[in-house]
Amino acid sequence: MKRALISWSGGKDSCFALQRSITHNIKPVALITVMNEEGTFSKSNGVSKDILSLQAKNLELPITFIPTSWECYEKDLLCALIETKSKYNADYCIFGDIDIESHRLFEEKLSAKAGLIAELPLWGTNRNELASEEINSGIKAKVSVINKTIMPEELLGVDYSEKIFPQLRSLNIDLLGENGEFHTLVYDCPLFKDEIDIITDNFHDIQDYKLMIFKPI
Repeated sequence: MKRALISWSGGKDSCFALQRSITHNIKPVALITVMNEEGTFSKSNGVSKDILSLQAKNLELPITFIPTSWECYEKDLLCALIETKSKYNADYCIFGDIDIESHRLFEEKLSAKAGLIAELPLWGTNRNELASEEINSGIKAKVSVINKTIMPEELLGVDYSEKIFPQLRSLNIDLLGENGEFHTLVYDCPLFKDEIDIITDNFHDIQDYKLMIFKPI
């Protein structure tokens, strides 16, 4: 059986990639999460370290946190991949990207440098179909980050469900947020032992983005 690291943001796509990889005869052995420079929340999805730790606990997987800046992102991620590959005897790394070719090329290149094979279980799936698949799979998530220039702030913190799809379509926003329109935080899924109870902690504004930081109850 293939042993794999999971590139884990704390959001819906990495979660569904994990679920799919298991059905593809892949054994997840550890999560690896890129954090902001202070190491307080995941760099893309704004998921707090406390919640990321609870996600890992519910998945019964160890997690490696990688605090970094965008300038040092590639170098720090490569070092972490090499270390975790050795520590957990992994041969693959799972990524949740769907169809942006530059992302795939970067992940394949970096994985190869670390002696790993990049696996993208969601790759090539129709975006609209995948959005419904993720929800119907039992993943429960909240919108944790929005691009303020294109997403209304009223959607920040709402549950990611088909109820918001008409509004996203009316705004010409991708249903998955694959172009960076928004990101999510998973608080429950079929792989979790328990649902994570969360409340809003604070907010962060980073350039065009607004993050709603949640904390566990």
